[in-house]
Amino acid sequence: MNIGIEFETQVQKYFNNTFKGKFKKIVKNENKITIGLPPKPHCFDFISEEENVIVECKGYNWRKKVQVPCAKISTLNEAVLFFQHINSPYDKYLKVIVMKKTNNIDDKGTLAQYYVNTYGSLLGDIEVVEMDDNNKITVIKGEQFNKLLNKYLRPNLH
Repeated sequence: MNIGIEFETQVQKYFNNTFKGKFKKIVKNENKITIGLPPKPHCFDFISEEENVIVECKGYNWRKKVQVPCAKISTLNEAVLFFQHINSPYDKYLKVIVMKKTNNIDDKGTLAQYYVNTYGSLLGDIEVVEMDDNNKITVIKGEQFNKLLNKYLRPNLH
């Protein structure tokens, strides 16, 4: 199976368990999210209309010999561009990129940390979180997703 698809499935299962099934896979023929002008439908990975969140998953890793995966970074930048051009009413939703947690590289950290450190100025209001193989979530950039997690994982705090 494809690593990206495996990771997307892992995220979907985690989100469905954590958020009580509120996150749904975006299906091409039912997709209402448009980007740009003229508006064109774009399929992100998941949406929660109840929680006003759109999610894109990226199961990337470092290249062999600890090199930056340039083509994957370009695809991440493309996802950021798509998020920045979402049309109303979805432009007001929390936008989250969930990246697969990679091994720390001494001078670069994980791939998500590297991406935020290098391209963070492009992200605007987009949040970046990483998920490891044991479904541990770490927020790399942003705090709204953390608040959403706390709402479901620690409901008595609200």
